[in-house]
Amino acid sequence: MASDPRTASVTVEFDPNAYTKDGNVVMELSGWDSGDTDLVYFRVHGRKGHNIRTTSGSVNKTGGSYDKFSSEFIFFSGDVYSQLRYPNPKYLSIQPIGSFYDDAGNRLSRPSLRLDKAKNAITSEKSHVMHGVALVEYKAPYELWRASFTGVCPSVEPFTPPVDVSIGSVDDDVSYQGRDPMVAMAWLGGVMDASLNIEPPDCDYDEGNSTLGRRIMKVVQSTIVIEVDENDKVNLRDGVTSNILFE
Repeated sequence: MASDPRTASVTVEFDPNAYTKDGNVVMELSGWDSGDTDLVYFRVHGRKGHNIRTTSGSVNKTGGSYDKFSSEFIFFSGDVYSQLRYPNPKYLSIQPIGSFYDDAGNRLSRPSLRLDKAKNAITSEKSHVMHGVALVEYKAPYELWRASFTGVCPSVEPFTPPVDVSIGSVDDDVSYQGRDPMVAMAWLGGVMDASLNIEPPDCDYDEGNSTLGRRIMKVVQSTIVIEVDENDKVNLRDGVTSNILFE
């Protein structure tokens, strides 16, 4: 995403669940699978001493640091700089795609593009205002964190989901989630530089046995059928089970 060199800071959002003030710290959900269905893992790029805080639950850094391979197209639309998605790139390669032009529409000789480490952005050696596209590939170092959540999944008896006869119809499913979502934030010196909205994993519901699980409640609208026979005898019948309630 291109940044305006005349602006002191730029809001860059790549993940709809994430916020980063200027791209110096980026937090994103990770696909890391530990086999633990109670945890969610997320990446923190460029933390540099930031404290990670949460609105509920808790987070912990796993051991070690990792690299994520990133391949991204960057765009210059009347800009001098185009910001990278992740900070502190390693083994960076830059390949211009097609032609580059200046603001007057003049074709630039193939610009020599480079990384500006201070801005974590790509620019040209001559700092041209440019229009063009480049492919950038690099490794982005990050820390791996895990989030655990407050609340517990409800206990569900097998084959006996509760029935609510007050609302809905036989086609409605209402899902109950027992754990609480959170916002994880990267703070440094009283300033929040990045945040990430984190939803808890779905609770598992196994109808084969009583487990802690996601409660799926089938909402059934109760119906009473009134039947009058040829002798004016009145029967009340349950419209769902067809059982006679009164005769």
